[in-house]
Amino acid sequence: MRALLCPRRLCSLPDTKDAGLLVTLPPGTSTVQLSTPPDQTGTARRALSEADNAAARILNLCTRALMTPAAPAFAGFAIRGSVPKPVLIRAAGPTLAAFALTNPLARPRLTVRDSDSRALATNASSETAPDRPALLRATSAVGAFPYAPASNDAALPRTLPPGNDTAVIASPGPTSGLVLAEISEVP
Repeated sequence: MRALLCPRRLCSLPDTKDAGLLVTLPPGTSTVQLSTPPDQTGTARRALSEADNAAARILNLCTRALMTPAAPAFAGFAIRGSVPKPVLIRAAGPTLAAFALTNPLARPRLTVRDSDSRALATNASSETAPDRPALLRATSAVGAFPYAPASNDAALPRTLPPGNDTAVIASPGPTSGLVLAEISEVP
């Protein structure tokens, strides 16, 4: 699959220091890592687009971010085609500690919004997800790691129509921490 990382039309302007890369990726897992010189900070946007219409397609996208109350994490995604598709959208916080990551967000709140910014669904604990049996089936079907029992990680199984959507991960209180946003197409 050919993938365009940070395509010019999305996040780069002529004569800037933005980065872009066109690569052909083998099947499997790939990682994009952003970094800055040690004395610089700021906000960066990663974009990944499939550059061809081959049979292979992106089935899972995840990103890790340090989230603060003033700066929620956003993960945009698009459903292409002419029919709705089942997806699993997750916001891992507390379970990240099991992977030796420090400072996980204690209680991420996940909201899925459509292109008009309307909230389609919200969840602040996978234990109280609107359709818990569907959530467990989708988690298994995509091969996602399970959340710790009684954790406050958030997840939503949804069937979404074609269009652009955004997963917004926020903190319900004045806390900061690491979150992992995941979006998977459910087979």
